[in-house]
Amino acid sequence: MSISEAILKRLTENDPTLTCLNLSNQGLNDDDILILCEALQNNTHLISLKLRYNRIGSVGVIALAENPTLKSLYLVGNDIGDAGRNALSANTTLTNSEHGLGASENLQKYTDNINFPDIVFAAVIMKIYLYAGRIWKALLRICKN
Repeated sequence: MSISEAILKRLTENDPTLTCLNLSNQGLNDDDILILCEALQNNTHLISLKLRYNRIGSVGVIALAENPTLKSLYLVGNDIGDAGRNALSANTTLTNSEHGLGASENLQKYTDNINFPDIVFAAVIMKIYLYAGRIWKALLRICKN
């Protein structure tokens, strides 16, 4: 799925009423994010961007990290890699950045140097990961209230 033309137009035209944008769970990839970043080039009003649980990699995150206006960027559920994390760390304008590890990075992190049968261990890790996600979402809901 791509970003709607109406949203891109509002961003390009620097709509002062568009300060927060939630594009989570849209199946966006690096190409979509590069288009988004192009629309954001002259935008001075968008300060919060939620892109949780898409398919964004390091290329998209590096482009986002170059944006001087964004203050909050939410990227949990994307495999942004070390290059993406480094780009976010180098950004001095982001005051709130949530990126975490992607599912494949989490699995790799916990399976290094383990000699369990692969299928059993993978099932246990995925179950733990799913429960952690539910706990995280519950905590976020509690904090919002």
